[in-house]
Amino acid sequence: SNTSIKLKMYPTSYGDAFLTSGNVPEPINILIDGGYASTYNKYIPPDLKELALKESLKLVEATHIDADHILGLIEFHKSNG
Repeated sequence: SNTSIKLKMYPTSYGDAFLTSGNVPEPINILIDGGYASTYNKYIPPDLKELALKESLKLVEATHIDADHILGLIEFHKSNG
């Protein structure tokens, strides 16, 4: 089987925001943290829209509740119900 895992690290200035994608053994996509709201709004939606054409997120994870990790995830939830 063809097993691969990709990790995209978004430029956050502070905090973290990652999108992992893999096929182990089925497609698994995980958004880990979202940086500040400005990071989320500038970088992440285009990748999620492209992903949604063929797959979906399996998990959205907040590592901890500092603003530079969760404000982007709050934006994600606002825009996705």
